[in-house]
Amino acid sequence: MKNILKLITLFLLSILSISSFFSINTNALWWTPEASIDYCKGDTCGLDKWVGAVKTSIKDVDTEWTAVEKITNIVKYLLTFITLIAVIYIMYAWFRILTSSWEDDVIKTSKNTIIYVIIWILVIWFAWAIANFAVSIWSSAG
Repeated sequence: MKNILKLITLFLLSILSISSFFSINTNALWWTPEASIDYCKGDTCGLDKWVGAVKTSIKDVDTEWTAVEKITNIVKYLLTFITLIAVIYIMYAWFRILTSSWEDDVIKTSKNTIIYVIIWILVIWFAWAIANFAVSIWSSAG
């Protein structure tokens, strides 16, 4: 009975980690017909026409970023990458549990691995939130 409760708990943790992996917003990654630019009408196609079409189609895009915004974006992408690696590590630990033939040592180390990875994911994202809050206060004061 104790092993069944462990299995159910770990299964729910893995479902949560997998669902968080797939809840990433991927709307910006998909091509839509509205996003296409028709610049080649007729036989006069070239780089200059394409550059002109792109400039006229992205009127409200801010291309000038401050150093703080650049660093913020880089750190955000790194944290997302680290989170994806952590989710893969959780799935690996879950796979070790499933293939362990219910050996207590393997289950204990895999369960600890899952718990520590989740704790570290929470720590890095809370640290990011605190640092982002501090930077926003600092940049608004200056």
